[in-house]
Amino acid sequence: MKGALFFLLTVLPLGVAACGGGGADPASDGPGDGTQGSSIQITPGRAVLSTGNRQTFKAEGAGGDPAVRWDLQEGEAGGSIAPDGNYTAPAAPGVYHIVAVNLADPSDHATAEVEVVKSPVVSVAVEPAVLTLPPEGSRLFTATVSSSDQTAVTWSVVEGEIGGSVDPQGHYTAPATPGTYHVVATSAADPTKQAEATVRVLPLEKTAPRFAYTVNSFSNDVSIFSIDPATGAPAQIGAIAAGREPYTVTVDPMGRFVYVGNFGSNDISMYAIDGTTGLLNPLGTVQTGAGPYSIRVDPSGRFVYMANENSSTDVWIYQLHPEGGALTPIGSVEAGISPISLAVDPLGGFVYVANNSSDDLSIFSVDAATGNLSPIGAQAAGRAPNAVAVHPSGRFVYAANYGSGDVWSYRVDPS
Repeated sequence: MKGALFFLLTVLPLGVAACGGGGADPASDGPGDGTQGSSIQITPGRAVLSTGNRQTFKAEGAGGDPAVRWDLQEGEAGGSIAPDGNYTAPAAPGVYHIVAVNLADPSDHATAEVEVVKSPVVSVAVEPAVLTLPPEGSRLFTATVSSSDQTAVTWSVVEGEIGGSVDPQGHYTAPATPGTYHVVATSAADPTKQAEATVRVLPLEKTAPRFAYTVNSFSNDVSIFSIDPATGAPAQIGAIAAGREPYTVTVDPMGRFVYVGNFGSNDISMYAIDGTTGLLNPLGTVQTGAGPYSIRVDPSGRFVYMANENSSTDVWIYQLHPEGGALTPIGSVEAGISPISLAVDPLGGFVYVANNSSDDLSIFSVDAATGNLSPIGAQAAGRAPNAVAVHPSGRFVYAANYGSGDVWSYRVDPS
């Protein structure tokens, strides 16, 4: 069963206590014209998708790939689009419009047209669609092929060997030379259908995090730090109020928003990050279950998950609105007893939850279109697992067990 865990071994005794889409129309898959005079072009400029299918869109400019905000002209009726340009078509057929807005100049925008039909159309989407790596860094890409029983793809790099390498499984290794490169997934069922990811390879000092955030449950606030790019040393530059007893903090993949789970007030404090200073601007709060203890954003930046320890068994699911960062609750799912830690695999396909009182891990698959979770099963852990983490490759999972003072490791079943 895909996503299932197999126990490998018990390691690392601990001595520290812790507190409780559819493919493009082959006749028109070039850049979109967009708004007259715009510096942005969207690729593909026009696409035909089956209802519910996905397509990766890319914004390009004369000076490279600009930073953009993705919108839908028809709003939620037109489907949904993630911050990285991965679009999901709505259930209703029709003609819809995707808009890329230049973040440096909001008056500069371009539009692509999407025709959504009921009949099957082979489609390709790739994740992540936008990625930043250091020289010779690596990442696993995944491709989704819809409306075909043949889901295989061939991987390639547009720039050839100078742009790095990608193996048949989608493992990409960046070149030593900084630059912007493009990884392509082409459908084996219909080679005219493909999706393209943009990889920015930056010098190591430019890929290092610039800011860090910690929560303080005694003072009920969030500390803000800048990070020295040469040494990695943090320096506190500010603080901002949170709710009561903030226990957990996370940042969205695009580095635009911070979310803090407040254990004592049963809510999430939401903040926007000032991209220049790293300081936080409050966006309000949203309710959680009882005792929110662990919060994570999925890699697409579209969904947020919260494990609520004192709700006994539940994990809450939220939609992240990319235009402003607000969260909307969209559902919940039962885990084990006292879910205390949560992790999302790097490709966003699975969620793992450590259950402190039932001594196990709950495993869920993620619906890429809705963010909803479906239970796959549970795997035994040590006594009182307090934390769970996923290896960057997505192939291994680790659980730290507070009660038995050890760490268990698991292999993820790739089949």
